[in-house]
Amino acid sequence: GFRDVLKGAAKAFVKTVAGHIAN
Repeated sequence: GFRDVLKGAAKAFVKTVAGHIAN
């Protein structure tokens, strides 16, 4: 559902931000 999509997007966003901070 829409909530799952939102959760997936949030996870991907956090992963991306964490990656940028790590670099």
